[in-house]
Amino acid sequence: MFQKNFIIIIYISLISVLILSCKNQNSIDITGNWYTKNKNPLMIDDSGVMEFYFEEDYVTEHNIFSYSNIYGFLPPFSYKISNDSLYVDIGMKSKLLDFRGTLRKLSDTSFVIEQLNIKKDTFYRLKDTENTLDKFIVINDSLADLKQNNNQYTQAFLKRSENY
Repeated sequence: MFQKNFIIIIYISLISVLILSCKNQNSIDITGNWYTKNKNPLMIDDSGVMEFYFEEDYVTEHNIFSYSNIYGFLPPFSYKISNDSLYVDIGMKSKLLDFRGTLRKLSDTSFVIEQLNIKKDTFYRLKDTENTLDKFIVINDSLADLKQNNNQYTQAFLKRSENY
């Protein structure tokens, strides 16, 4: 009887490990340098044409740093991934994290953030690793900023925005 129960426990444990390892294979590692692009419906020029929006993000284990062609360098924000949901701290000194959407892996080099099954933003891993955002971020007293001489980054950013 003891041997039979022991075998059942071992069997259940093995099944659990297999299920968890299959789940982890589909997990999304969002750390590194990414870009996203789209037409910005909030920015319409005088002729009624939507402006092009290009953003690069550098994601660490706990923070996201962003630079866009419209807003420039934005203050970083912290994030958390729980299961497949992305939560961000929008900085209002609140301990609550704001739900931003569900992460869905498209490939090893891209993922999408969806809300209510509607594709919101698609992120692509930057192939060009020269002069990327991570090399130009300076953190002093827990505040982040770009290095003073960031012309190399700005020029590389503009070139990438034209190419992508």
